[in-house]
Amino acid sequence: QYLMVFNDQVRGVNDLRLIDLKTGKTQWQTKEVAKGSAVLSDDGHVIILTNLGEVVLATLKKDGLDIQSRFQALPAKSWVQPVLSHRHLLLKNNAGEVVCHRL
Repeated sequence: QYLMVFNDQVRGVNDLRLIDLKTGKTQWQTKEVAKGSAVLSDDGHVIILTNLGEVVLATLKKDGLDIQSRFQALPAKSWVQPVLSHRHLLLKNNAGEVVCHRL
């Protein structure tokens, strides 16, 4: 059992980690993705909406993050949790702009 977390100990540094819940140790760490919010889909993909409005589609693996694609979805800062429902990805930024992508 694992937990994916964004480490916010050092501001301005990208630090996404996968933590082993049994040991508390970091399984892997990457600087490839800016901090943000994520949702895990039922097919094993993780969809991350970064604080910069970028969407990252990836697969979580025990040895790292396998990024499949990424695109700029929204301008401005975004700290809002993405929503995935019925193959639709709903995204909102802090300025109140909303977009919906059919997957």
